[in-house]
Amino acid sequence: TVNVATAGSYNLNLRVATAANNKQARVLMNGTDITGPIAIPNTGGWTTWQTVSVPVNIGTAGQKVMRLQVDNGSFNINRIEFTAAGAMMLPYSEDFSSGFATSWQVVNDSGQDPSWGVTAGEYRQNNFVGFNGQALQEGYHRGTYSYLIPGTTLSDYTFSVKTTPMAASGQDVGVMVHFDPNSNSYTRLSYSAANGFARIETRAGNIFHTLAKNARGYITGTPLNITMKTQGPVVIAVVNGEKLFGAYDTSLTTGTVALYCRDQCAFDDVVIEENDTLPMVVISAPAAYSVSTGSSFEVGAVVMNKPVGSIVEFQLDNLPGSCTTASESGHPGLFTASCTAPAQGTYQLSATLRDQSNVLLDSDTNPFISYGGDNHVAFGDSITNGMDDSTSSDGVSQGGWVIASQGYEAILTDLINAQQPYPSIVNNAGVPGDTSTMLLNDRLSSVLESYPDSNKFIVTIGVNDANGTLFTPSGLGCTGSQCNGTFKGNLQSIIDQLTTAGKIVLVNLTPPRFGDPFQAPYTDPANHTRNLLIRDGYNAVITNELTNRQLGANLYDYFLGSENRFYLYATNLHPNALGYEAMAHLIHNAMTGGSTPPFVAEGLCLRLTQGGSCVNPLPYKENLMEAGDPYYVDQTYTINNPIPAALEHGRWIMTGNLDKNASNSDYLSFDIPSPSTLYVAYDANAATLPSWLSSGFIDSGMRIYTSNASAPEMKLYRLDNASGNIVLGGANAAANGAAANYIAIVVKN
Repeated sequence: TVNVATAGSYNLNLRVATAANNKQARVLMNGTDITGPIAIPNTGGWTTWQTVSVPVNIGTAGQKVMRLQVDNGSFNINRIEFTAAGAMMLPYSEDFSSGFATSWQVVNDSGQDPSWGVTAGEYRQNNFVGFNGQALQEGYHRGTYSYLIPGTTLSDYTFSVKTTPMAASGQDVGVMVHFDPNSNSYTRLSYSAANGFARIETRAGNIFHTLAKNARGYITGTPLNITMKTQGPVVIAVVNGEKLFGAYDTSLTTGTVALYCRDQCAFDDVVIEENDTLPMVVISAPAAYSVSTGSSFEVGAVVMNKPVGSIVEFQLDNLPGSCTTASESGHPGLFTASCTAPAQGTYQLSATLRDQSNVLLDSDTNPFISYGGDNHVAFGDSITNGMDDSTSSDGVSQGGWVIASQGYEAILTDLINAQQPYPSIVNNAGVPGDTSTMLLNDRLSSVLESYPDSNKFIVTIGVNDANGTLFTPSGLGCTGSQCNGTFKGNLQSIIDQLTTAGKIVLVNLTPPRFGDPFQAPYTDPANHTRNLLIRDGYNAVITNELTNRQLGANLYDYFLGSENRFYLYATNLHPNALGYEAMAHLIHNAMTGGSTPPFVAEGLCLRLTQGGSCVNPLPYKENLMEAGDPYYVDQTYTINNPIPAALEHGRWIMTGNLDKNASNSDYLSFDIPSPSTLYVAYDANAATLPSWLSSGFIDSGMRIYTSNASAPEMKLYRLDNASGNIVLGGANAAANGAAANYIAIVVKN
């Protein structure tokens, strides 16, 4: 049953699926055929849906009963809807309480099948669709989206939706306006926790362009209440009630809305309505939490509902004369000017909109605009991206310049900023799976387009180049055209193009591989052919044969030099959270000439028999820990909240629970490089303690709690001012009545 508000021309949309051609149907209205035969073409299978649109004329208003009549064949249908031809009636709202999303059309934009559906009153997408097939277009991300079918001719509207990112992967979530299903063009607001960004970007056909950005992604599980306002070329993003971005793009001014993500996400409470008439100004450049490398920089603001004769004024920290007079410069709704910072520091940019009587109509403020620091771009593969970093809390830098869930970028930002009064920033442009060839041919131009305000690049690449039988030749010693397609040729070309663009380039030595993906670790990684290629080929090139680059951190020697630090890796290819923190310290040392090593417990040795050899390869890990993380290497038990504050920044030595009955006195040993507090977490329900623990440690009075039903509570025993070589005995659990192995945590004094 459809309530037709007014007589007129409508589009009848059928959402259908069939596996064969030559199917026909028709629609009857109150018993009268209003469409005639409708051809239902082959969709390619019963699960592939398409919309068949048929124009119809409705002569009278009122309640109409629509009935679909199948003339021949068989097909699925899950929607019959009417929309006014040529326009969508506003306001529109949808809370998905019906259990269906029949007005939405799903698009697979990555080559990996999405899974959209209504669950618990939310429109959810449940599949990971990032980094597969066509999920990357140069440096830009693609995934899956679902667009509102009847809104294709919308213009000048306000679109609001509650967006909840749900995936631990931290992949993008966002929304689109001005979406054209025929050309797949759109203006998109997207957030990434994995890469740590919020962005407005346009896609016109297959060409992407960045309009506004920062390095502040989302916090997993926290809803984003997004409002997008469009008026001609002006687009304004308001998130959680705060003006986030203003943007201006004349290439896209009409189109429907869409919901976008690359992993698990949920959407609810969609509202589309006419714009209000209140004047509004939003700064379009620079964004809050941005770094300008020069004292003078261009600023901009967009205006909606601009009264005749009104003006926009810019100021830095309310300093008169800090910005030039704003001009529209032939772009109605876009005001630009130049501002000059009087000294290095952090500023607040304000934009005010006043009418011709100088009455304030609206204002916007972007705080935390730094002049004097450096604007870095971390450029590389999954190690730059931060894959398998299990802790998200260290992805948020002090002051909020970087908000991410993984990687070393936020940590490095803090290390840099701790030594200067004006903040720098490190952006994450890492793409998992990339090689030096991909960086050069597929990413470089788009990353330069996305970060025109950057002045420094940090390049880390090579682990994937050394993969398989089609590895990238090192090019060591090559000259001229002999270098084409080699690691040396690719990297030198990247450096040359970045240098031409005015960037300073720091190149880190390629870290080692401890095995192939999803395979057992190498038994002798230091002498494996892949690591010999990295050490004697790629890193020899980086150290001795590249020009116009700064030499970065020696990541290879740290992880596989005098000591095999596989205990700082989560997988064969990726560091764990503590490994990424170590990387940040090493890169900072390379930047500054520092020599202070990362703080970790070193020389880990596991012996399962008294006086035996250290187990090789070492199965135990050393990592950072937060609630929800597994704390054994061989079990999935996790740490529960609350974790005592005294353990903050602790280095957790992750033992194996299957070794809980070990009784040798030299079971676990390691070196603590500076005075620290050593904690041992032991089953609180144990009848007794092993002698080495009862005689050398004191009960701290603190507890940690776990998901292990056999040992849900563990007492923390403390050894003060521990340093040098530490030897701990086995848990001897069977003899002491413990139901689990212990954990060791080192907290630097």
